[in-house]
Amino acid sequence: MVEELSSTFVENILLERTKLASYLIQCAHTLSSNQIDRHHSFYAREISPELADVYNLLQTLCEVCQCAKNYTYGGPLKEDVEGPNACIHIIGQIPLQIIKNVAGRIEEKLLEVALDYNDMIPDLNHAGCAIFFFDVSQITSLFQNTLHWDNAQSPLARLDDVINLMSLDDTKFRRLRDALKDLLVDPSYEMGHMECFSPMLIDLLGQDGTLFNEAQSMIFSQGFHYLSVYDAINIMNRRRLLSTTSKDQNLREATNSNSVML
Repeated sequence: MVEELSSTFVENILLERTKLASYLIQCAHTLSSNQIDRHHSFYAREISPELADVYNLLQTLCEVCQCAKNYTYGGPLKEDVEGPNACIHIIGQIPLQIIKNVAGRIEEKLLEVALDYNDMIPDLNHAGCAIFFFDVSQITSLFQNTLHWDNAQSPLARLDDVINLMSLDDTKFRRLRDALKDLLVDPSYEMGHMECFSPMLIDLLGQDGTLFNEAQSMIFSQGFHYLSVYDAINIMNRRRLLSTTSKDQNLREATNSNSVML
């Protein structure tokens, strides 16, 4: 019942009755953009117009579930609770489960775009990633702020790491990418492979557990605790690094507070 309710809310309400589907399609253009229009809502620190209704609906859902949770005991499920209290205790888990299911489904939709499951976004540029980061972080913060999750509890932790890596400024991104390249000796370098990390290397990682663990530890040490090596390589192979120019200064200043510090 809870799973069906969550699915209906995302698939039938958010995707069909708001502009979420339109936004997801538009992301292919946004993420590949290397500049931001001066009239874009990003400069006013406002969420993209296509997500305004989505944000409002999710905010209402979180508030309603929070109220329902407050009327019952919504703490961790305990096996030793008996009698009428056990029923109330179980009911108190329902609002939390609804939010987790909805958050998980939204994460699936956004990761499908961010990690380019459909091969529609071969290039990522910092400007477009900065817009995507800002929009998505407004959505994820709704769930975290309303129910006070930490990352260990949040079903959005992986998505948070993905958008943080995507939106790193060029200097920090290059530093992490080069460190990973130094660790992983790509057997296809001499073959002139154009990507940072080739399919041959990805196959090698799957066969060499020690090498995989070392790469995962490096990513973990930079604060990306829920980002897999494969997600990192996916992003690094598509992110394009631009030389520093004066016209990028305003963008760097606007996004500086949103980027993960390494």
